[in-house]
Amino acid sequence: MDTTILEELKGHVATPCVSVIIPTHKLSPERALDELHVNQVIKKAEELVLDKFGKNKIGEEIILKLNELVSQIDFVHNDLGLGFYVSPEVSHLVRFPFAVKEKIIVGNSFEIRDIIYLEATLLEYCLFVMNEKELKLFDGKGESLTMYKNKDFPAHFVDDYEYERPSLGSSYGYALKSTEKDKSIVNEQRLMMFLKQADQKMSKYVSPHTPLIISGNSKDIGYFKKNTIHSTNIIGEIHGNYLHENIQTLGVFAFEKITEYLKIEEEKLLTRFENAIGKKLAVHGIQDVWTFANEGKGLLLLVEKDYMFKGYILPNDSTLYSTAPKKQHEILEDAVDDVMEVVMNKGGKVVVMEEGRLQQYGKIALILRYR
Repeated sequence: MDTTILEELKGHVATPCVSVIIPTHKLSPERALDELHVNQVIKKAEELVLDKFGKNKIGEEIILKLNELVSQIDFVHNDLGLGFYVSPEVSHLVRFPFAVKEKIIVGNSFEIRDIIYLEATLLEYCLFVMNEKELKLFDGKGESLTMYKNKDFPAHFVDDYEYERPSLGSSYGYALKSTEKDKSIVNEQRLMMFLKQADQKMSKYVSPHTPLIISGNSKDIGYFKKNTIHSTNIIGEIHGNYLHENIQTLGVFAFEKITEYLKIEEEKLLTRFENAIGKKLAVHGIQDVWTFANEGKGLLLLVEKDYMFKGYILPNDSTLYSTAPKKQHEILEDAVDDVMEVVMNKGGKVVVMEEGRLQQYGKIALILRYR
């Protein structure tokens, strides 16, 4: 995904902004039904647009854009979800490699939580694959890998060292064994130097914050970890000889390690939130989160991916109501998505988590800058 899409969507206000999220399937036979289901959901979205805005120029333009996006879908190579984001100025089709819930939201801003979650799962990383003969370095994003091909990588180990031959004047068998032992030691030392040189070259491609996954047999991984200057970057290991593995398969293995890493990072954030509660620098539940976020106190918002809340607000009032006030009010079809935008627009960060991770906190939690 182009990360500029999130920036465009989160700051976009228009009437209407149409967000349509549809689950799809990677495998048959379910995949065969996706095209029919997508067309049915898009038809519902079109009817909702016409109900709200009538059959005018804007409504017809939105419907035309939705159908143009549908025509771009390759149903043979589906992911696990599709997202349609359309307004008079915007038209984006996004593919999701994770399960999504069906949503049709028509409002004055886009539903962005799935985009935020996608951006988090598609963080860039490097994969270093090694054996005693060759080293490869890949740039990764999701399951997609691109191999570096330049003067640094792939790197090949050339065994051109001149080993001393055993002397016939001594016991030949003993001398042969001694030479083989010396050759083994020298070869191990040269292999370690080979890995060390590659590790130094890797600094051109691995920044201090780039997650690094390493792959190889246990011996080579051990050599590398013992001498690397990138130890703080390593977030996962793939054991085995995958140097000549199909790149798609290798990408799947690497993304599994990224998923494991993200779960560990989630645990750290939950611990951070619980510590903040003890210091009275955190709140949870949509209504308290809404109030503090709109006051500009939100530092880090944690929210479950599929949590939605229909709310109501009054002009110049930082309260979020769960039932419609008697005074003239605005309806928020999804106040959760709105509060995510508020936090980001006020300089805070948003992390979208899997369903159930924040169950005991009302599915949404906020770490505060100050009380």
